[in-house]
Amino acid sequence: MGSARVIGIRRRAAGAAVWYLRAVAFLNFLSAVWVSLGQDVRRHNTQDCFTPYLLTAGFASGVFTLFLAITMRRRKRAAWILNLALSGAFLLLFAFAMAFPEVRRHPQNWISLVLTAAFVASLLVGRREFYAKGDRSNPRLAALVGTGGLLVCSLLAALLVTATNHARDAHLSTFTDRWRYGTLRLVSVADDSRFPGITTPHWADVAVNVLSTLLVLAVLYAAFRSRRVVDPLSAGDEERLRALLDRHGDRDSLGYFALRREKSVVWSPTGKAAVVHRVVGGVSLASGDPVGDPEAWPGAIGPWLAEARAHGWIPAVMGAGEEAGTVYARHGLDALEIGDEAVVETADFTLDGRAMRTVRQAYNRVRRAGYRVRVRRHEDIPADEMAYLLARADDWRDGATERGFSMALGRLGDPGDGRCVMLECRDGGEGEG
Repeated sequence: MGSARVIGIRRRAAGAAVWYLRAVAFLNFLSAVWVSLGQDVRRHNTQDCFTPYLLTAGFASGVFTLFLAITMRRRKRAAWILNLALSGAFLLLFAFAMAFPEVRRHPQNWISLVLTAAFVASLLVGRREFYAKGDRSNPRLAALVGTGGLLVCSLLAALLVTATNHARDAHLSTFTDRWRYGTLRLVSVADDSRFPGITTPHWADVAVNVLSTLLVLAVLYAAFRSRRVVDPLSAGDEERLRALLDRHGDRDSLGYFALRREKSVVWSPTGKAAVVHRVVGGVSLASGDPVGDPEAWPGAIGPWLAEARAHGWIPAVMGAGEEAGTVYARHGLDALEIGDEAVVETADFTLDGRAMRTVRQAYNRVRRAGYRVRVRRHEDIPADEMAYLLARADDWRDGATERGFSMALGRLGDPGDGRCVMLECRDGGEGEG
C-alpha cells in the first residue's frame, strides 16, 4: 500500500511539472501576439524583477517550452535532465538575488521564486517517472543543428533587418549592429531602444522570431528524437519465426508479413511467441497477431510494451484478430474494430445460386473476353519467367513501393518466399496482371 502511494505521488509530481510547462508555453505564445501583455511580461523581467522559470514573451520561448512539455509528457530522460539543470540554475540565481533588499521588496519576485522552486521540487520527486531513452547521437546532432542553424538564421535576420530598416538615422548602424539586432530578435521580442539607427516594422520582428521558432524546433527535434533504428530481423530470428509460422501460421492470414526484414522482434522468455514491430514516428507499430503459440502471447506482449516504455514509444497494433485484440486489451491497449476479411473455402465455393448472380456475370464477361488465370507458387516459376513477371509488376505498379493493402512484403521474387503464390491474368497473349 505504501509503495502504491509513493508511486502515485511520483506520478502526480511528474504531471505537475508537465502542466507547469504547458501553462508557461501558453503564456509565452499569448504574450508574443498580445502586444500589451508582452510589454507587461518584459517589464516584469527587467532590472530588479524576474519572472518564473521559462516565462518570457516570444514565439521561440513558447515553442521551446511547449516542446519540453511534450517530451516530458513522453517521459524523456534527456528532457528531465535539461529541465533540472536549467531550472536548478535559475533557482540558485533567484535565491542569490533575493539576498538584496531592492529585489526582496517586489512581491512578484517571491511568487517567481516559489513557482520555480515548486517546479524543481516536482522534478526531483517525480524523477523516476522520466525513464525514456533517446538516441545516443542526439546531443551531437543537436549541437551541429544549433550551431549551423544559428549562424544561417542570424545572417538571414540581419539581411531582413537591413532590407526593412526605415530609421531616419539608419546610416548610424553598421551591418554588425543589424546582425546583433537580428540575433537578439531570434531569441526574444525585447525592446530595441538600445540599437540607434535601427527601426523595423513589427511584421519584420515577428518574421525573425518565427524564423527562430523553426530553428528551435529543428534543434529540439534533433535533441529529443526517439531512437528509430532497432535491431532488424537477423537470419536466426527469421528462421525461428518461420518455424513458428509453420506450426501456428494458419491462425492469422497476416502472419507471414511478420517476416519483413526491416522489422524488429521481441521474443517471449520461452521463445514460443514473438511480437514483430517497426518504429515509425515515435510509435512502436506491431502488425497482425503475435507470432506463435497463443498461450505464450502475453510473454511476448509484456516485453514489447516494456521496450516501448523504455524508449518513450507509443505502442500500437494494426490488423490484429479478435483473439489477439482481446489479449492486447488485457495489457492496457484500446481495441477498435475497423473491418473484417472474407475467407473463401475453395473446395466448397460455387458461382451457382441467386446470391452469386452479379459475381457470375462479371466472371463470364471476363472469360468471354479471353482472359485466363494461372496460379503458381514462386518456387515453381522458372527464373527467366520470374524476371519477366517482376518487370511487368514494376510497370504495373504506381509508385516506388507496393500499395493497395495495409501490409506488403516489399520484396517480390525473394528466394526465401518460394511458397508465396503468384497469380497471373492473361488475355491469350502477354500477361496482363
